[in-house]
Formats: sequence, structure tokens, C-alpha cells
Amino acid sequence: MTPEQQELQNIRRVQSGVRLAVFFGASVDIKKHPERRDAYAKSEAGLAALIAEDKWDALAFSSALYDSGSGVFSSGDASLVLTTVPLFVDLVSGSRIDLSQPKYVRPAIIGADEGLKMALR
Repeated sequence: MTPEQQELQNIRRVQSGVRLAVFFGASVDIKKHPERRDAYAKSEAGLAALIAEDKWDALAFSSALYDSGSGVFSSGDASLVLTTVPLFVDLVSGSRIDLSQPKYVRPAIIGADEGLKMALR
């Protein structure tokens, strides 16, 4: 596998791992705390806005999750959703991927949005 192919595969794995982690974590949290559904919907709307604006930076990603007015990711069980993301990405990829690299922000945002949409269905 060429380095370019490996990089493309890593990007796909980041998106899949983030989607899986957010879906799993948010689904469990919504089942335990149905009153949080609206908060997750606000966070998903913030991520959808980033995607629509083609805005791919880590600060905007964080703001969409934490500053959307929902606060769902800032404490309690819901905060576990975000702490599991690196573990799921590593599990899906089969190797350690440094999620702080800018090239992984876009697939992380898209994966988080997809995971929240799935959890909210």
C-alpha cells in the first residue's frame, strides 16, 4: 500500500471511528436520559452548520459541541461520548492515529454529525 493509500484509509477510519463512538455514546445516553435529546439535536445542528459552511477547524468543532447552547457534552455521562472517540478510532484503524492533526478534523466533524444523526433517529 502506498503512503497516499494509507493516508486515505486513515481518513476513512477516522470518520468511521468517530461516527461509531458518537452514535454509541449518544444512543446510550439518550436512552438513559431522554430529556437530553434536544441538547444532542442542538449539537448536531451546530455540526451540520460547520459542514454547510465548509468550516474545518478544531476550534469550530469544539464550539459546535460545547457552545451550541446545549452543554450536553460538558458534564456527566454525555462527556463520555467524546472521551471514547480516540479509543474507537484506534480500534477501527488497528493502529494509533493522532487525531490532533488538522487533516483529520474534517472526517471527525463529518463522522460526529453522522453519528448524532443516527442516534437521534
